[in-house]
Amino acid sequence: MQFYLANVALYNRGVQAAQDTARAWDEQWQDALGISQGGSGISGGILYGAISEVGVLIAVGALLFMVVKIIKEWNDGNYSGWDELIWPLLVATVLANPQMLAEFTFDLRNAINQVNSQVLQINALGLELQDAFRQAQGLGNVQASISGLVRQCETTIGQAQIECLNEAFNQSEQLLQNYQGVFGDAGWIAQRLSDLGELRDAIAQNPLSLLAPVGLGNPVFWSVVSPSWEAVVYGILWGWQSAFQNGVEVSLLLTGLVGPLALAGSILPFGGAKPIFGWLTGFFSVGLLKLSYNIIAGLDASNLVNSGVTDSISFPLFIAIIAPALSSAIAFGGGLAVWQAATGAIRSGAEAIAKIAL
Repeated sequence: MQFYLANVALYNRGVQAAQDTARAWDEQWQDALGISQGGSGISGGILYGAISEVGVLIAVGALLFMVVKIIKEWNDGNYSGWDELIWPLLVATVLANPQMLAEFTFDLRNAINQVNSQVLQINALGLELQDAFRQAQGLGNVQASISGLVRQCETTIGQAQIECLNEAFNQSEQLLQNYQGVFGDAGWIAQRLSDLGELRDAIAQNPLSLLAPVGLGNPVFWSVVSPSWEAVVYGILWGWQSAFQNGVEVSLLLTGLVGPLALAGSILPFGGAKPIFGWLTGFFSVGLLKLSYNIIAGLDASNLVNSGVTDSISFPLFIAIIAPALSSAIAFGGGLAVWQAATGAIRSGAEAIAKIAL
């Protein structure tokens, strides 16, 4: 049973692992974009450099096409749009110096993360969203640990089971007291300490109320001990949630890497909105997805911690399935709205300039 006493240490290591993962993503961005860790500048960035070279080839092809078009119109005496060269030359200058676009992309990503960090520090029902999320995770860990401790007593009978249950309750109380050192006087910790005390009294008054099978006839038991299948589902859902968050990070990184292609494509002689605006919209959409997910998960965690609900499976179910679906819908709608607004503004601006010119 001593394994479960290390639960708080495991939780702390889990928090540390999350921080290490965040730092690993920072390093991944710096390596992919070629941003030196000690400051600005390209220190490698083989991947981003290769994509930038493709962007340069696209830009060169577009510029050659434009030069041929200018020469033809010049020979016909119809060319008067020297201002058309301003944007292509600006794009060519940026692509010739990939450090500029890489640093802009990295700063854009850092701005998104900064907004997320500030949002997670917002108070809801007296708790910062980030602390509420950690408490909800701790609640699930406690539930799983107490359940494991108590269910070990199912293999014993009679007085041996009574002694086993008392020892399980002692260790569970010690575990909760250790969590109090992490979260303070959280309501869910006090509630479970009260439930354990009630179960201990039930054993003293009527041992058969908790014996063969464990928990028979005592509803408080099921508020403390989860079904055996719940631990498996709990682990799967948390793994799913982690996979979703990593997927968001990968999406953001891939969006950042194709920046040179979007910039180069914006000088191709095709109609419609420029790809660079689509790239910015995509970057914004993934950032909005990340922000929406953190807000939704944080608010649900705050509600769970403050409501006194003992169901530890509802939170991982929400953050693994429902929150990703909701945040994806919000990000899609927000990105589409920004794209439509941007293209509408460009179209209106072009029409206004055309009227003035005419």
